[in-house]
Amino acid sequence: MTAILPVYYYRYGHLDHLGIKNIRSDDKIWSMVKHGVLYLDEHIREDYEEILKYGIPDDDNLGYEQIQYLYARSYFKDIPIHARNQKLSITLRVRRNATGSIRGAICRE
Repeated sequence: MTAILPVYYYRYGHLDHLGIKNIRSDDKIWSMVKHGVLYLDEHIREDYEEILKYGIPDDDNLGYEQIQYLYARSYFKDIPIHARNQKLSITLRVRRNATGSIRGAICRE
């Protein structure tokens, strides 16, 4: 996933949340946002599938893009997740390791 994509969508969500721009009332913007969020859902699922194939699911595999996705997606809970991606049900699991640094993982619920 390209890191820049989630940034655009969380900015739209933030503007909407603050009441500066009601993106849901503008059909063109809302259509773009809905399609973009669904596109991000697909890519986060692909990231998880790559982790299962090439990595260790419980290892520290949470990057900037995944954090940005989770933040952006939190503004659009009213956009349903496609059934294929819904089964994955991505969650963020954060813990501290022995040295005290924070580690994150994308995992199934």
